[in-house]
Amino acid sequence: MPRYHYWFRVSPRWIFGLSEPGKVVLPADGPEYIGAVMDSRTGNLLTPGTESVLRTLEDEIDVEVTVAGASVSFQDDVLRIALDAESPEAAIQPVTDLLNRLLPMVSFGLGQLMSVALIQATDDAGAHVRFRMEAIEYVGFYNLPRVREALHALPDHLERAAQDSRLSTAVLYFAKGLALEPVVATDRVSPVRPLGTAFALLAPEMYLNYWKAVETVLGAEPTSRAFRRRCARLGLPEAYIDQELQLLYDLRDAADVAHSQRAQAPVGLNEVARMKVAAHRVLGAALSPPAAAS
Repeated sequence: MPRYHYWFRVSPRWIFGLSEPGKVVLPADGPEYIGAVMDSRTGNLLTPGTESVLRTLEDEIDVEVTVAGASVSFQDDVLRIALDAESPEAAIQPVTDLLNRLLPMVSFGLGQLMSVALIQATDDAGAHVRFRMEAIEYVGFYNLPRVREALHALPDHLERAAQDSRLSTAVLYFAKGLALEPVVATDRVSPVRPLGTAFALLAPEMYLNYWKAVETVLGAEPTSRAFRRRCARLGLPEAYIDQELQLLYDLRDAADVAHSQRAQAPVGLNEVARMKVAAHRVLGAALSPPAAAS
């Protein structure tokens, strides 16, 4: 059976006594320099991928183990996996599964969340083979009218939150959901990630915090009269309760987002986005002056 080899860069690199990208020190006298590069801070000779700032060359990491029949080796911040498979396509899932087993355990051992990025994948002869062709892009945009609106609304919103502790608590839940977004919008959400597949931990955690923002304001029972009275006071129509809030509450219970590893229904970024929109609408209505909310 053919054997396939996969090289990954492991980060954060300083765990291995290496500098982060962009910290290599190059000679200043011309671009035609050939040979080893010296780090002027340590006096160490550097080669690509081993820009040492904390260790001598004799102290490099070189560990090889066997896991589920695959060869797994760490040479400083380079992880290499070699395993047998019938074809490159057949090897993709076993490598992915193995990475998703390795990274949480390495993260536990080092006390630091570890992630990887593919360097190359080859067969035994050195020819390149496909691993995964997936990328996550984080797209930012600006909306100046919305910025001005949010800033001008600050005094009223702060006063309302100061008068009602539930609103200040709900805002903190919403902020916690926002804090997780930059973590999700990275290579860590690819099928190779240190927190498992299918957003098993991060997406439900984001969903739960946005849901808590709504639950803190409206309550936990969308079918109750008290829930619907609160919605009416905030100008939220009955149709919105039945067609959106009720469904989002049902998904929260079905997916058991408070215990994401036991989830029975999928919670991905689409569901998180819907919950975020609902939380923003509910909080916005609750923070607005009564005249604006009517």
